[in-house]
Amino acid sequence: MRFAAARLEYSEASCRWSATCLMVVLLFAGGASAMTIEEVEKAITQAQSKVQSYSAQTETRQDLDLGEGNRTKVESKGPMEWLQRDGKVLYRLVLKGMTVTTVAGTESKMKSEALMVCDGDFMYILNDIDGQKSAMKAKVDPTQVGDAKGMFAAWRKDWEVVVLPDEKHDGQDCYVVQLAPRKLAAQPADWSGMRNYTVYQTRRDDVDIDIPCRFTGAVRLQKRLRVPYHYPNESNARARYCNDLNLMRQAGLPDYRPFNGPIHFPYTDQDGTYFTLLTARLGVPTVNIAAEEVGSSWTFPTFAATYRIYPGGPEYTMQTAPSSLDSLSLAPDPATNPLGIYYRSGNIVLNGNASVQGSLACTGEVTLAGSSVSLDAVSLPPLAGTTTPIRLAALCAQNVTVQSSGGQINGLAVVFDKFQVSSGSENNAFTMAGKLVARKLELQERMVTLVMCVLDLQRHEVTMVSAGHMPPIVRSPNGEVRDVGDEAVGLPLGVVEGMDYDQHQFTLEPGEIVTLYTDGINEAMNVDDDEYSIPRLKVMIARPAPSIEAMGEAVLADVRRHIGARPQYDDMCLVAFGRL
Repeated sequence: MRFAAARLEYSEASCRWSATCLMVVLLFAGGASAMTIEEVEKAITQAQSKVQSYSAQTETRQDLDLGEGNRTKVESKGPMEWLQRDGKVLYRLVLKGMTVTTVAGTESKMKSEALMVCDGDFMYILNDIDGQKSAMKAKVDPTQVGDAKGMFAAWRKDWEVVVLPDEKHDGQDCYVVQLAPRKLAAQPADWSGMRNYTVYQTRRDDVDIDIPCRFTGAVRLQKRLRVPYHYPNESNARARYCNDLNLMRQAGLPDYRPFNGPIHFPYTDQDGTYFTLLTARLGVPTVNIAAEEVGSSWTFPTFAATYRIYPGGPEYTMQTAPSSLDSLSLAPDPATNPLGIYYRSGNIVLNGNASVQGSLACTGEVTLAGSSVSLDAVSLPPLAGTTTPIRLAALCAQNVTVQSSGGQINGLAVVFDKFQVSSGSENNAFTMAGKLVARKLELQERMVTLVMCVLDLQRHEVTMVSAGHMPPIVRSPNGEVRDVGDEAVGLPLGVVEGMDYDQHQFTLEPGEIVTLYTDGINEAMNVDDDEYSIPRLKVMIARPAPSIEAMGEAVLADVRRHIGARPQYDDMCLVAFGRL
């Protein structure tokens, strides 16, 4: 006769309760069909009362298909010993496992070992995951070490318990019990409102959004929104850019606008220029609401050292995450950490080919720094009478900074201070499929602009094309300056695949000088956050100079004077040519 909660099937992809519930298989020497849960409980309780001890070999397999070629396989096995003496249960389990994770074609392996010992009063657990060791001592709950009667009582408290048709396991008849949770733990007071939005801002801070980016769904902000913030930096170009994005959508092309709305925010906090761009140019619906910060209870949580999937079930240790992950994956372990919950006190950096399948909680800053970085939440069974799975948060942190190329977060991200996507090229794409709750939100520009000029030295003609770049500045011999090709400026490179760009031609007259520059020139800031600006650049270009080289040197010297003691934060490039 064997008694054990021998198999806990929880894998979303290949095991049984992927879309419905938790199943526990209880092995006995004589299962019977069409029994009620009360009859099964009685049979198991009576059988257990006759058992003084047993030993067994346990083996668990898990295969998670995460989609898009990503996969996690976990295998663990080891001996188990169980003894009932003087009304107490003594228990020992040794497990050795291997987790194999495949992300973006790259395979990584992680070894794990666990020793669990129960002396009847306390449970002692030692874990070693790829050299990361942890130890825990906890008060014993008799339902987790073999108290059948207490186990069924605990199940009924929070779960809908149903008997399914019998099965055979290793040639033996067995009972199959299905558990579906009746309710969740108490939720934060503000959660009912937060869950209605793709992005929810918790405090009154300005939100600055650069392009290209895209938010799909309703957004709730508490203060001023500035989008697009830095680019295009010339007002007419910015207005045309936003207007063209909306015209493309109306013509049946893909919607590349940064928001499709609605955006809920206080109108009284909005800047008139950006509000016009958002509503009249981009055509994004908006809703006027009063600012409403979250309650004082919305603070970074204090995490427990252990958790349980269901009342009375086994107690698992929350694993400690290292300070950095490089070509390493953290994933659920059926024996020691089935929900894949990892905790980091301090900061953590996710470098190349790093992934977390489960939930990552960090008291400091999480930095997504490398390529092919991913965080994926794990689903739990639906509540009784429902079909929607319950998902834990993929990420909970004080701050999050995204620097990665090809990074992604799948699930809820809760950030108690700032969520920032740092500037970079258009190849540094970041995707988040889920919901974001954060106090501060900043998305810096991730694109490449270009201006190219082809000179016809015989005809003194310039043919130019611009992909979202500032128009060239032409200086006449009398000191007048003008922009050229403004009407032919297209979108930055990579924003729209296969986009055609218009060219613009103009004749270069004797004595005229053409100046090209990057935004590191006009956006150079001093210690007071004042930009150098395009008007000031034009003033310097208009000044008389003995040569083109002297003019360029004068501009750069003036930029350096403006910056002063503030460190340079962006590249600067200035190109000038002219006709004698």
